Amino acid sequence: MATPTSERGWWPTRRSRREPPAEKVRLPDSFELEVTVDVKNLCLFWRRRDDDALGIFGSRAEVGRPVTVAHAWAAAALLKEIGEAGALRLAKRIEVQCFEEPMNVTWHHDELPAGVRQRDVAKPRCSYFIEPLTKLKCSYRGDYSVDGARGSFCELHARRTAVRVAQRPNPGVVRRRERKKKNAGTPTSST
Repeated sequence: MATPTSERGWWPTRRSRREPPAEKVRLPDSFELEVTVDVKNLCLFWRRRDDDALGIFGSRAEVGRPVTVAHAWAAAALLKEIGEAGALRLAKRIEVQCFEEPMNVTWHHDELPAGVRQRDVAKPRCSYFIEPLTKLKCSYRGDYSVDGARGSFCELHARRTAVRVAQRPNPGVVRRRERKKKNAGTPTSST
């Protein structure tokens, strides 16, 4: 059982044992932001003049012009200068939009399955049927071929086809089963 670590009775939390949050990446100054109606209206409320950073930020959003990260930084700096609690909350809200969490790419780290090889010359389209009833095919390039399957495939469908080919039963066993079923129980004459 956990015990308090100080005389005040503070108990340890799980939060202190977790990993620190991932570092956020600052967006470039020319990146355009999506501004919500609430942020736009609050910027127009806190502006001091029409031509200050908050006025420009809110006016551009109101008119539908692009609002960049540079506009957001200038507006947040002016809000911090104002220093009131509501202005500081709005500054924090605007600054959050200027950062983005890094994208953790989890694909393309595993090897292609056995039997999948890249073609020397790519075919114009993948031959995988997305909808078998309508004969709708994948629209990506067919860069890969799969041993035991006819056609060329994009990377995703090459992986799927390789798994399907590997799960097929032995073709000799299937033919023997078909032969037994073909002649079993059929009459030899029509009379």
